[in-house]
Amino acid sequence: MSASATNTRSTLASGSRPTRGSRRLACGLLSALLSSAWLSGCTTLPDNAVQERLDERTGTTVTALQRALELVSTAPRRGQSDPFAYLAPFETNRMGTRQMYLWVAVPNESRNVTAPQVELDGTPLSLRSLGPDPQTIGLAAFPYATPAPWSSVTLLALDAPALQTLAAAATLEISVSYDAQPVRFTGTPQPAGILTQFLQSLGL
Repeated sequence: MSASATNTRSTLASGSRPTRGSRRLACGLLSALLSSAWLSGCTTLPDNAVQERLDERTGTTVTALQRALELVSTAPRRGQSDPFAYLAPFETNRMGTRQMYLWVAVPNESRNVTAPQVELDGTPLSLRSLGPDPQTIGLAAFPYATPAPWSSVTLLALDAPALQTLAAAATLEISVSYDAQPVRFTGTPQPAGILTQFLQSLGL
């Protein structure tokens, strides 16, 4: 404890009645000490980050975001319908052979649901679908967890130009249709430079 706090406590503990000014000073010092102690015990966590991890079952190095980017439906959804969709890139490196992918997750609320379409700043991004199974690309599991039991995951093949377009986009959008009813999910990369960081981590 600092000397100022000790003197303040001594003053309050003495027989003399503290003045209004001294009470204000004591309260201010104690408040500052408590705030300092609370702040020193807190650790600021990043909003998101680029991470490299190992798929232990296959020995594949995977570079991915800490968590996928969240998009929100552009219009209110009925009942208990999920208003969130997600997307995120990742790269696999197996003994020097590198491949890039885009992971997409949307609510699966109908048997008649179309494949998700990704748009960047309003322009559709044409990517080849690889299906929902990580074993298709030699992984035991995707680097991103399925958001909910009712989520449908799609893996898309990604190349360097498409990744650069993704990193430069200000607005990300996913569109799907449930029983011929279109639904759009939109959002911005958070934090703003996270996709650029991912691009740079790959040396592109």
